[in-house]
Amino acid sequence: MSIIPLLFTLPLSLAIAVPIAPGGSDEAAVRADIDAVYAPYFAVAEAPGADSEALPETAAVPNAHFAPALAGLVARWREAINEAELTAMSGYDWFCQCQDWDSRTGSYRIEHLRITAPNITLAKVRFIHGVDDTGKPVQGSVLTLEYRKAKDGTWSIADMVFEGGNSLTNELTREIRTKGL
Repeated sequence: MSIIPLLFTLPLSLAIAVPIAPGGSDEAAVRADIDAVYAPYFAVAEAPGADSEALPETAAVPNAHFAPALAGLVARWREAINEAELTAMSGYDWFCQCQDWDSRTGSYRIEHLRITAPNITLAKVRFIHGVDDTGKPVQGSVLTLEYRKAKDGTWSIADMVFEGGNSLTNELTREIRTKGL
């Protein structure tokens, strides 16, 4: 099954950009958004036989956390590719950089968060896919989330840089150009 249909669905009621709470800090606002991005990965149905490696259809990669420019680029990319087509960017989940994980034993951690300018924050997040047969955590790759602060004080993801150094913006642009758009 292609994960593309799941990647970009989120109920409008969950569509958020994280404002700075009164008395709150920019760092706290970014941390809250990261928590909101990753929460669906670990919300698992308790029913026997529930698939612990599947996101609820209403969760997956949430465009609502993307800055307008990145959300627009994702929309253009989705229009450019055939939903059934496997591309470098459609074959895995961007936030976990994986296809499989165990929502019961997996986790994530913010390894580093730094405000680099008044309106830019970089966060390095590592996704833990679960545990192996010996109980040892299966470490995922580090993802750098570049947050930008809008004029209204909300923070959103302007770009994502994968462990190999490729950015989401560059990779999506490359795939769109490959399609001749």
